[in-house]
Parts: sequence; structure tokens; C-alpha cells
Amino acid sequence: MLKPSPYTPLTTLRMGELFREIIPPGVFNVISGGDSVGERLTRHPGVQKISFTGSVAAGKQVAVAGAKDLKRVTLELGGNDPAIILADVDPKQVAEKLYGPAFWLCGQFCMGVKRVYVHEAVYEPIVQELISIAEEAKLGNGADPETTMGPLNNKPQFER
Repeated sequence: MLKPSPYTPLTTLRMGELFREIIPPGVFNVISGGDSVGERLTRHPGVQKISFTGSVAAGKQVAVAGAKDLKRVTLELGGNDPAIILADVDPKQVAEKLYGPAFWLCGQFCMGVKRVYVHEAVYEPIVQELISIAEEAKLGNGADPETTMGPLNNKPQFER
């Protein structure tokens, strides 16, 4: 059973449709809805394992719900992922590899690079390469194939 974020259900719903073509009925189910749906799922006695990706605050609620009847719980609560750049790198190559993980999905995913530690010997070249890449970004409608960075998906993301 999979419950996607209420802000981004379409990909998961599509995955459910595709799985329906190859997996027997009832093996994989998608349930969409808001926080109350997630809460009911985590508290349901038929659920034995919970895997949750999201905020620390929501993760605490999931852990409490799972603890009541000793469910197995796996939490991925938004990493604080650093990149460490040493002096012996090719700034252009490194900038290309940094940009994607930092800005993919407008930075709205838990494994995105959030901090960069750069050796002073390559600091300026890295910054300049990142600026060049950012200047080439095409902001716009996320459904447009020419767009390389779409909008934030909800107000809480904007306010972060």
C-alpha cells in the first residue's frame, strides 16, 4: 500500500495504474488523501510495517502511531546533505554535478544538496560555473518540455 503526499499524488497514481497491468489485484494499492488518511493508515491494526518520508514533525507522529502496537517503522526525515569539494577538481564538471542535486525539483526533495563546502583554491571558479548553469535555467510551466525548473508545488515549500 502506498500513500503519496497530498501535494503530489499524480505520479504515484500513475504508478498504481501501471502496476495494475502486471501485478495481481490487491498486491499493490495506492491510497491518496490528506494527513487524516495517513494517520488512519498508521494506526490501522492490519498495517505491520510503515515506511515514511517527510518532515521531522510528521515523522514523530508516525513513530508514535507505530509504537502503540510495535509496528516496524522506517523514517527518512529529510537529510541535511553536504557536498565537500576538494582543491583538485575540475570546477565545470563539479558545478554540473552540484547543480542537479541542489536544484532538482526546485530543491523540494529530501536528498538534495543543502550545504557545499568548497576548498578556497577552487571556490571562485565553482561559483562562476554555478552562476553560468543557473543563468541557462529555463523557469516556467513544469509540464513544458523546455522548462528546466518548474514552480514550487505548495505554499509551505515557498515559505521555507
